[in-house]
Amino acid sequence: MKFLKFPFTTLFFALIVSMSFIACESDDDDDMIIADKDKTITEYLQTAEEFSTLRTALDRTNLSAILNDDDTDFTLFAPNNDAFAAAGINVNEIDTDALTDVLLYHVVAGNKIKEVDLLFDDRYYTTESTAGIGGNKLSIMIDKESGTLFINGMAAISDSENDFDNGVIYELGSVLALPTVTSVIANDADLQNLEGALSSVDGLADTFDDGEEYTLFAPVNDGFDDIEDVVEGLNSDQLGSILTYHLLEGIFNGDNLNDDDVITTVNGETIKIDVDFGNTEIEDANGDKTRIKIGNIYTTNGLIHIIDDVLLPSEY
Repeated sequence: MKFLKFPFTTLFFALIVSMSFIACESDDDDDMIIADKDKTITEYLQTAEEFSTLRTALDRTNLSAILNDDDTDFTLFAPNNDAFAAAGINVNEIDTDALTDVLLYHVVAGNKIKEVDLLFDDRYYTTESTAGIGGNKLSIMIDKESGTLFINGMAAISDSENDFDNGVIYELGSVLALPTVTSVIANDADLQNLEGALSSVDGLADTFDDGEEYTLFAPVNDGFDDIEDVVEGLNSDQLGSILTYHLLEGIFNGDNLNDDDVITTVNGETIKIDVDFGNTEIEDANGDKTRIKIGNIYTTNGLIHIIDDVLLPSEY
């Protein structure tokens, strides 16, 4: 194996220039998060002026004490002052319950989410906000692409973790909105074909806002690509028939999807559940099976399970 060789003087000069740039950048940016493993997240926020609005919000909702617990690990996605101003949120006037839901949506407990965790496919995490449908904890999507950290599709200001005694902090330039079924689909790059299909059927996306509880099996892009010959040329009603075959009335999470269950979809046809060694598969009307790739993604108006393939009713 060949290795590139650089003259020592060239390498030394490059190192000095690089270090000088970093030092200058630090001097110019007084608001940069300075990690301190001797401080809890709350202790850090007490003196971090760029997070003074967040500090006020946490104090008002009594969440500061929670983030001061050094027996629990936390990941905090911290909106800075400009984020609250841009969102038009006055943390001294907003209803405290609503503010609590928003703040807890920025907190993952029991886990210091670090860059290495994002190398794997577990890009959905459970937050502490219980504003999810049925009182369940809302899910958040965390991904890293081309060196940039994305939270629900929005780029974070800090693209790596800032480590403290009881957790890590990532700075955000926006306040995260509580997720809906359609916003999760829109923000997940693996679900763009599904988003396009839903938008092409009049009124189907509005189903999730009718006040009922729904569970959606959401096929990834490759699943739609694999049946391109099937869906090509379908009219809106026919495509809608396929999409509603992925929709269940009610909340069906990992606890109530049992082996050999037969469930009627909104389409009117049934699917069958196959649970084997902890893996859950869905069998469609044609006997084809697909696995649940990522399950139990809770939103404010529904539950999502991401699946590998498109389920087809008997007519296809």
